[in-house]
Amino acid sequence: METDFSESKRSKKGDKNGKGLRHFSMKVCEKVQRKGTTSYNEVADELVSELTNCNSHLATGSVYDQKNIRRRVYDALNVLMAMNIISKEKKEIRWIGLPTNSAQECKNLEIEKQRCIERIKQKRAQLQELLLRQIAFKNLVQRNQQNEQQHQSPPVLNSTIQLPFLIINTSKRTIIDCSISPDK
Repeated sequence: METDFSESKRSKKGDKNGKGLRHFSMKVCEKVQRKGTTSYNEVADELVSELTNCNSHLATGSVYDQKNIRRRVYDALNVLMAMNIISKEKKEIRWIGLPTNSAQECKNLEIEKQRCIERIKQKRAQLQELLLRQIAFKNLVQRNQQNEQQHQSPPVLNSTIQLPFLIINTSKRTIIDCSISPDK
């Protein structure tokens, strides 16, 4: 019973109409990433102007809001520094990058490696098939040349395949419509 109450209280308290630390951290992260190199004042000034323009109808507490926004930006920058997403040297803030999950990255690389190995196997099989076809074609040409030399005359009509000869390799589902003109 107590956990339900504390969770609902926490969610109401942490939301603050989308102006919680998570919201500011994401905004700050986007700003620093877009700029590459920036400063605290630059990020805070931009966010203050963005957020006070959006809420200009709330002019009564604008000084408080500006201080609150600046404090949130400072907190967000510290969180991002602790997570090694940004680095800070004197007043310069530099984008390092979002961390990657090395275990997931390793798994993805292993999957990619297996895909590459499979493609290599397929390509080797295709190459082997092409080599066998080339050897068969060369043997056919050689046999035809030997027959011509033995008989001392051209081969009998329709007993050989005339060159150039076209071999087309397609999938079994392919429909080929081919016509040959006698004048060519």
